[in-house]
Amino acid sequence: MEISGGAAGADRASDKRMGLLSGLPLFAGAPVQPLQNLAAKLQQVASVYGEVVLHAGQVVEGLWIVTEGLVTVLLPCENGRDLTFATIRPGGYFGLSSLRTVEDKRDGRPAAGVSKSKLRVRVDSSTAAFFLARKKDVQASSELMAHLLELDAEDYPDPVAPCEHEIDGLLQTHNSWSRYRLKERDSVLSARDRARTPRGLPRRRPLVSPAARPCSR
Repeated sequence: MEISGGAAGADRASDKRMGLLSGLPLFAGAPVQPLQNLAAKLQQVASVYGEVVLHAGQVVEGLWIVTEGLVTVLLPCENGRDLTFATIRPGGYFGLSSLRTVEDKRDGRPAAGVSKSKLRVRVDSSTAAFFLARKKDVQASSELMAHLLELDAEDYPDPVAPCEHEIDGLLQTHNSWSRYRLKERDSVLSARDRARTPRGLPRRRPLVSPAARPCSR
């Protein structure tokens, strides 16, 4: 049987997606057939420099896998500035916590799946590419979900859903650094002021009487 170029291209693309998923540590040991089904449903997303692919407070649609480029996870602050929480390179991912919404085997209660991102994700390279595994497509396989629930959240953290103590730690570090920089700046300014201000009373230039002035002839 002859395979058409279109079919062959589709097969190569499917093999590439399957290789990408199976190469991720979080899918190591996952059942092959459900993983192949998921690979066929991956949605490809392309972005450019400076584009925000996920905003803070936005609903996370599923698992984002970075295939090209560089993205930065940012923590918005009240002063309008963003703090860098994490940098994700090709092979990295975010949005894993959105899939943890079924029963947690540890205590028998529903797992606290995060539906909204606490942070925002921005593209910091000229271009970036992603594969998006939508939540409904992953949860369609009970075998894949069982595999993901076996993963320890500490070993496989979600960059867009950090714990509160991680956010507090980042803010405390930022505040401490800001106070240090302010203190350092004040110290430099104070040193400049001391250098410019003479000690004691300023010296006056001695007056020169007309008789003492040299004659200009």
